[in-house]
Amino acid sequence: MKEAEDLVLQMVGKGCNPDVVTYHSLISGYAKSGNTQKCIELYDKMKMVGIKPTIGTFHPLMYACRYVGMAEVERMFQEMLQMDLIPVESQKEKERVKKEKGSVFAPTDA
Repeated sequence: MKEAEDLVLQMVGKGCNPDVVTYHSLISGYAKSGNTQKCIELYDKMKMVGIKPTIGTFHPLMYACRYVGMAEVERMFQEMLQMDLIPVESQKEKERVKKEKGSVFAPTDA
């Protein structure tokens, strides 16, 4: 994961700013390695620099937070809801949301 972070630093040095996909990739990698603290740090940094997380950002975050307990999972879930992001539970629902919103990552109108 250090190599991936170094690559992002090189990108920034060449004028390429990380986007939601970049952060999602880093968070996913750290989640898979069990480094919950790093996932949360990256998530916080992402928000600090003005990048809005997507529903896809929360999947690895919640996966990682299971290592530190349900309180952190609940916090992430509440933040997801505050951002009007909804989890899509079935393929049929996913297709319906995509048709209505243009993307399954779109905020809800609720």
